[in-house]
Amino acid sequence: MSSDEPRRDRGDAASATAAVTSGRSQADERRVEGSWDDAGWDGTSTALAAAQIGEWSHDLSTGEITLSVQARRLLGLDEAAPVSVEDVRARRLAEDRVPFQAVRDKVLADPANGFIRQSYRIRRPDGSVRWVESRGAIFRDPEGRAMRLRGVMLDVTDWQEREQFLQQSWHRIETALANTAIVLFAQDRDLRYTWIHNPPMGMEAHRIIGKTDVEIMGADRAADIVAAKRRVLQTDRAIQIEVVLPLERGSGSFDLHIQPLHNGDRQVAGIACAGIELAKTTLGRRRAAALLRHTVEDRSLLLDKLSARLDPQQRHRGLLPMGIGALARRLGAYVDWSAVDEQLLEALVGRCSYVAGKQPLAPPETMDEPRLVGNGWAYSYGLLADGRRQVIAFHLPGDVINLLATSAPRDGSRAVATASDSVVCDLDRAVLDQLLYSGTLLGEALRRLVTIDAALTEQRLVSIGRRRAEASLAHLLLELGSRLEAIGLADPGGYRCPLTQELIADALGLTNVHINRLLRRLRDQGLLTFANGFVAFVDKPRLIELAEYDPSFLVLPDARVAEQQSPPV
Repeated sequence: MSSDEPRRDRGDAASATAAVTSGRSQADERRVEGSWDDAGWDGTSTALAAAQIGEWSHDLSTGEITLSVQARRLLGLDEAAPVSVEDVRARRLAEDRVPFQAVRDKVLADPANGFIRQSYRIRRPDGSVRWVESRGAIFRDPEGRAMRLRGVMLDVTDWQEREQFLQQSWHRIETALANTAIVLFAQDRDLRYTWIHNPPMGMEAHRIIGKTDVEIMGADRAADIVAAKRRVLQTDRAIQIEVVLPLERGSGSFDLHIQPLHNGDRQVAGIACAGIELAKTTLGRRRAAALLRHTVEDRSLLLDKLSARLDPQQRHRGLLPMGIGALARRLGAYVDWSAVDEQLLEALVGRCSYVAGKQPLAPPETMDEPRLVGNGWAYSYGLLADGRRQVIAFHLPGDVINLLATSAPRDGSRAVATASDSVVCDLDRAVLDQLLYSGTLLGEALRRLVTIDAALTEQRLVSIGRRRAEASLAHLLLELGSRLEAIGLADPGGYRCPLTQELIADALGLTNVHINRLLRRLRDQGLLTFANGFVAFVDKPRLIELAEYDPSFLVLPDARVAEQQSPPV
């Protein structure tokens, strides 16, 4: 066969799988021509099944569709029964069907396209909604007409949820910064501004991007801040400084936190900075520094998730303020912030790390170590020999896991995992125990956390043992809302909730199907909705009556300790 003749053997399974899994963009895909081997799936199927990737093929001329066992499982279809295109289409959410077909028709109509890639939502038989990505090679006849599609499909729900979380996190940061004196920006190695948000009064972003501090302020005025930024680039270490910068309306004093940014090779590629214009705040020096830390902690998590380029040491330094801030906000329910010795908190909180959602938090041999949830949600659970799971507790930002030293089994039957992307910090057991049994205000606050944890366990036992299923679900969702509202992460109308129906079922001793039915019933009764990761209380008084919910178990008598100086431990 001459090199000018079209190849006729490109339709074999290995070629199709390689084309589909390569991840190339449509613009880079070559037209795929030729026949397809109907003999069945080849040797790559075992590897794809192990990776939970399903295979599919669609004969456009006959309408016949073929799905591997893994693909059927992913879509929630019977593994043995015949399947049609309508069966697959019925799995897609109604609002996704028209856009899906419009994109597919457009791609298939263009003879230059040899590859198709689409994401859509499906509803499984248990009522859960999942995101699926389908990637396929297009096989055409000599005239360029699409004859067959063959490819793979995979569950990309986690990726989609992370993207939504990023968008929500960024919107939250933008909203929080809109009316504050806080500015965020990034610069490359030449110290040219690549991005800025909330520029100081009198300055505009388009006049800053692409320029250096020298070009904006002049060499003399920019000397101090340029020297500080170059020190960060050279030492690869974050610093915090106070500088006076010229503005169009005059000079301003700024408290800046500057940290290095890294590229994929872990080389310093620039800097990121968060600053507070001190002249515009009436807070004291200490409160201003605390406000700065809370801004930096959100910025650090966002950059970490967006780029995934910070090395472990820098990630720890960037996330450490988040852990300290979360614990301080949690303890703030019992101790006035001005009474908390920040040095004690800094001595207590150790290394912090980012943990992706749905991941184990610690190996069994470290289960008895205390850990702090600095951001995100986690849960503790027990595992039976037959694989059944009982969720013991949900851990929210600022919660301490294993606050009291307890003995945990090493066989994996007791574990902790993340329910969402989280920041988790190690705590120093020696410092924690010393604080717990001290007469300090901080020790008193920690002991109150122990009491609250016991009260939560009590309520969970009552729900599993005696409450009606509908009341148990309502009680749990109300309890989570109260706990989040206490730390400023919810309002009386609802809250963002990353829990799956499976996790809620395992917490209440029910089935996924039962939880789905109960949520529909509560929605139909006009009490609450739980959709797109958000719990919304529609008629909270009636919901409280249904659940017989009394939030007083979360608020102890004399819950706030009088402000006084906390002696050192």
